[in-house]
Amino acid sequence: MGKSGPLKSQREKPCDPPADVPAVIAGDEVAVECWRELTGHLARTGLWRDEVAHLVILASTLESRRRRAEELIAKEGIYCTDQRGRIALSPAVRVAESCSREIRAIYRDLGLIGGAKQGDRDDQLGIWAEFAE
Repeated sequence: MGKSGPLKSQREKPCDPPADVPAVIAGDEVAVECWRELTGHLARTGLWRDEVAHLVILASTLESRRRRAEELIAKEGIYCTDQRGRIALSPAVRVAESCSREIRAIYRDLGLIGGAKQGDRDDQLGIWAEFAE
């Protein structure tokens, strides 16, 4: 794997994404949606391999967690009152930021985003573009 993801020579031909959703995320609607989007995109671009399934599961789980944290932030704000009555940054902000960093690293490992050598992937980022920055 190159520094910015799989090398072009490591890409395979487009294929069908896996039909089954892993049991570990089956009960989480957001994670299932993310799994389907990611596996579909990876299959269409020739980047899907069974060996990366664990990364897609992790990214899907983290995306679900990130969205729940963002919903909490939207509802309650980025600040809260701590145990001593002081205004503090909401723990949801840290959760959202941490999940975003981890997702970005996974997307880089999957070849969805990369650095200056990204090449022809620029137009294929789709929903992952926000993590490329």
